[in-house]
Amino acid sequence: GKGKGKQAVDAEPAEPERVKFTFLKPKLLMNVSGKSVALTLRNKIRPSTNRSIIVLHDSLEQKPLKISPKFSGSANGHNGVRSTIDSLAGQDFHRLRLGIGRGPQDVADFVLEPLPPKELTHWDGTEAEGVSEVWKAVEAIAASAK
Repeated sequence: GKGKGKQAVDAEPAEPERVKFTFLKPKLLMNVSGKSVALTLRNKIRPSTNRSIIVLHDSLEQKPLKISPKFSGSANGHNGVRSTIDSLAGQDFHRLRLGIGRGPQDVADFVLEPLPPKELTHWDGTEAEGVSEVWKAVEAIAASAK
């Protein structure tokens, strides 16, 4: 008859792989923040490889409110990323470029201005849309590293 010779198997759901994150917000000025990244990598992260880092930074080249993942490559004029590249002695780490666009004024003045209200709402707080987008991008990077 039907089902003869078949055994029922109770399958346990697979335990999801755990990923450990260490968050760092350097207290140093942006232009020398790479020292903190390198020190944290050497002392806190196991295995300690540049590929295990995800740097979040503002980006003039991306439109406001947009996230653009990147692995490796130049600093594209970003002094904080340049400092990280120099301190790690290599470019092979992940970045999430958070778009701020370009304002009409001098770049140095523009990046130091407070965010416009729409952008602040997008990025600020655990329920903010931008935070959810960042987590999705981080999860995609972690999944690709398996």
